[in-house]
Amino acid sequence: VKTTAGTLTLTFPVGNAQAAAGQWYTTLSDTACANMTRYATSYLHIKLSSALPAGQDFAVGFEEVNAYCDVDTKSPARVNIAEVQASRYLSGLDIYVPMSYFDIVWSRTGALLLKSFRTLSAVVFSLIELLDTVPPTVTIPGKLTIAPLIYSCTVPNTLALGIDDGSPEYAPLVMDILRTENVSATFFILALPMLDPD
Repeated sequence: VKTTAGTLTLTFPVGNAQAAAGQWYTTLSDTACANMTRYATSYLHIKLSSALPAGQDFAVGFEEVNAYCDVDTKSPARVNIAEVQASRYLSGLDIYVPMSYFDIVWSRTGALLLKSFRTLSAVVFSLIELLDTVPPTVTIPGKLTIAPLIYSCTVPNTLALGIDDGSPEYAPLVMDILRTENVSATFFILALPMLDPD
């Protein structure tokens, strides 16, 4: 991450496919929660300094913190991340997303995220802001239905198994064990690490 002259540049180490799985985020308050309710009908505007490199895309999201607004002693700290794919909302060098497209409780907003970059190519941002309206020439696609993230069990006597990305050679073994034991699971993967020949 590099910031100069009003720009934010996100660069990934050459040859490090795992770096693209990372994320950049900024907290929105000195406390765990920012009350963003007044912006629920606004638009998130992100301006790029130049066109996205070929094959590059990323997700834009907001993080929702637990009902206690306590990320240090209450678990789970984060209860939801609502995100959209940047390219869907790209118009020239501008990304416009209605805040209503992010399904979170706005009174418990933790952070703004830029994540899930598809390639190792650098992306340079020159502006991130909230607007009341968008230019009349901008057409915003309809909202997509997205399944919510589940961070904790809500059914007594059940277990939620979370498998974070790690060494990919273990994924087939874990899948075999789950299949043998007739256990349902959902895996979240990023495509870029799958290109790694190792």
